[in-house]
Amino acid sequence: PLSDYLARRDARWPIWMAVVIVPVTATLALCAFIAPAQWFFPLIGLQVLISGLFSSPLLSLVVSLPPVWARATTAAIKYTLIQLVGMGVGPALVGALSDYLRPEYGEESLRYAMIAALVLAFPAALLYWMAARRYLVDRAASAARLEEDSAPAAVQ
Repeated sequence: PLSDYLARRDARWPIWMAVVIVPVTATLALCAFIAPAQWFFPLIGLQVLISGLFSSPLLSLVVSLPPVWARATTAAIKYTLIQLVGMGVGPALVGALSDYLRPEYGEESLRYAMIAALVLAFPAALLYWMAARRYLVDRAASAARLEEDSAPAAVQ
């Protein structure tokens, strides 16, 4: 609802929300990883709650750009990439980094590997910001292509 409300003023708000939320949730996760044990679950719970605020609005933006016939494929590609990176490559890399750090940090190696992974949130926020700068132009181009495709062909 917050994204919908803000998007009425400017269609880029769902992307701007990601620009703000991604570093905030990375900071919350960092706090959870370095805080005393009793604070871990409340901080991670808050991080998960806040991080979910922009995923659905961003999906609606992603599927608003391609033509209607390609929207389901676009959503499928987006979720496939999220699963491959978020559930496949990401955890494997964090595990490999943890194994690499284990001789020096022992049981704490996983904590440090997960903290290191949080660094990726900042380039992600930068990429969202860059996307927000281009979104209105891309949306206008998409609408123009859609109008061209749906215009009746000239009769000779």
